[in-house]
Amino acid sequence: MVYDVTSLESFASLSKWTKDIRQWGHFSSNMIVVGNKCDLWAKRKVTTEQGQKWAQINGALLFLETSAKDGSNVSEAFEHIANIIYNKARRN
Repeated sequence: MVYDVTSLESFASLSKWTKDIRQWGHFSSNMIVVGNKCDLWAKRKVTTEQGQKWAQINGALLFLETSAKDGSNVSEAFEHIANIIYNKARRN
């Protein structure tokens, strides 16, 4: 799930999205949490620590902060997702 680090509303939506996934998807769905727009330091409303804590409490496999604008951690996020999918497919 991706939220905007410059928006408290976006961050708060993580709880609703998680509830929806667990209601309509599979409870054990693998989840990673990505805070986007980490390049906008002056506009940041959600700290890295808040994102990490939320991810940990809610059982996320991974927490990352990215910037679509400058590409920070974008490749890493996709690599982690691909590895999770690959490893899950191998087990099944």
